[in-house]
Amino acid sequence: MQRRQAMSTLAGLVAAPALGRVAAQVRLPSPLAASDSRGSIPTIDIHCHVFNARDLPIPGFVTDVYLNDQPKAIEVPAGTVIWFLSQLMDAAAISAKDEATGLEKHPRPFVRFKPLSQTILIADNVRRTAQRLTLPTPQTQSEIDALDRRIAAALAQAATQRNIPLRMPTVQERQAFLRSLAAFGNPAFTTNPQLGLTPDALALGASKSPGQLVGALYLASLLTQSRAELTDTLATLPKRYASDVRFFAPALVDYSYWLDDFENVSSLDDQIGVMSDVAARKGRPFAVHPYVSFCPWRQMVEPKQFDSVKDAIQSRGFLGVKLYPVMGFLPTGNAHADPAGYPDKLRKTRPDWAKALDESLAKLYKWCADEGVPILAHCSDSQAPSAAAGLRGGPKGWQDVVANGGFSGLRLNLGHLGGLWDLAKPSHNDWTRSVVQMIAGQGNNLYADISDYSSIMHRPTTSDASDDRAVTAAVAGYLSQYPAAKNKLMYGSDWVMLSKDMPAELYYPSMRQSLPAAWGIDAPGFLGGNAARFMGLSKIKGQPVPKTRLRLEAFYQKHGLDKSLLALWDT
Repeated sequence: MQRRQAMSTLAGLVAAPALGRVAAQVRLPSPLAASDSRGSIPTIDIHCHVFNARDLPIPGFVTDVYLNDQPKAIEVPAGTVIWFLSQLMDAAAISAKDEATGLEKHPRPFVRFKPLSQTILIADNVRRTAQRLTLPTPQTQSEIDALDRRIAAALAQAATQRNIPLRMPTVQERQAFLRSLAAFGNPAFTTNPQLGLTPDALALGASKSPGQLVGALYLASLLTQSRAELTDTLATLPKRYASDVRFFAPALVDYSYWLDDFENVSSLDDQIGVMSDVAARKGRPFAVHPYVSFCPWRQMVEPKQFDSVKDAIQSRGFLGVKLYPVMGFLPTGNAHADPAGYPDKLRKTRPDWAKALDESLAKLYKWCADEGVPILAHCSDSQAPSAAAGLRGGPKGWQDVVANGGFSGLRLNLGHLGGLWDLAKPSHNDWTRSVVQMIAGQGNNLYADISDYSSIMHRPTTSDASDDRAVTAAVAGYLSQYPAAKNKLMYGSDWVMLSKDMPAELYYPSMRQSLPAAWGIDAPGFLGGNAARFMGLSKIKGQPVPKTRLRLEAFYQKHGLDKSLLALWDT
């Protein structure tokens, strides 16, 4: 199944018969079942996420993820599923500020950490959500009503931007969905309208729901957990070779301005604070160093954002910067683009809004280039609020950035290799070829990651195997044409987003065992060495110590952490 499609199929599952869970069906492909004779490979997950629901404008986020790759002829129940997932995520997520306070008062070590099982996590969250919806207190009813208004606004915005019939579900549609959900555990709910719905019945049905639906419920449930719990869950995720991954680089995201929703979203400073605490936790056999988000629209309105970004990197244990152009901005050249494709609210911010976007980004690029700060950029036509916004994440905009001599040496990771999963489709854009050509250039610090590539898992009852063959054939052809790009490819998971493509525990073993050989690339380089060079983490004999390494060593010294973790990729 291709990236982001799991949630987009849920509308058709609402009335589907109960099916066995994918996790129970999948077994490791035979190469992974063999014993590992090659030893450990120090690995860096260069592209992942451990944000929780409080870091997001929940309704807009759920809507965009759900509708990604959705055909224009969308079924009305889509709004119902979006409503329920939004309510579930809102019910229990902890704010960044509250989590930071808890971590500082009661540090929790990594040792003996055991993640909640998928079944328990889904059942607990669905039960809590059902109790909240069916037996609300005056306070929770007020919160439910407020979220409903935000969901309705997100659905209306998406309907307008995508020209699709999408609306807030009626009370009757919500009830029908809940009965269908309970029926996965007890089919009598579809035949006996007198059978009373209970939170326990909904919890059981949700945990037994079809593979794609259970994947969406699992993602939503995960996003109610704390960032520390999500980090530790990620570290223990792989079915095999979990001890390989010694460095995680989770990215913050900032969607609020582009989705026009700020309610109950943790502030950037609070997100920086809690993730700095997560980075400073002791007793783990792995390092955690995040990318801080940067939003050019926010920079126009809140100029102090850049100060927070610089502080996060210079003294709070952050690695670099995350940019998300598919929210609606070009990496550069906004002043020369058609203004009609930008949100009305942005265009009303100030007369020179487009120029201000470009200036904010140019200031960031110059600082990052001067200070050796890596940038992770979402570079695929996926999870955008509109078709026009999605196209702004392509490689052409980044070609214009790197052509600017003032940004010489900029460390840039074009995330998702241009959206390589599109190569399995009958028609696709040329972004992956363009990215391969760009990163193959001599003397540049351009790289690309292979993340959220779920087809590598070759799961039964999916198109994984045929999709992977098509993608591998295309990429192998590009790499034969531009062989220097082989040393610029990096491993990434894109977890927690990957979690809905179950069972995600097969992802790292499949990537480790299959992809380097299939693509003809060096496994230790792909899994860790290339990322260490991209970040400026590795010390290379005869060369000055990179600024990233100096910053992280100072952070380790301040917090009493083991600096030997940073030396795993030294050469």
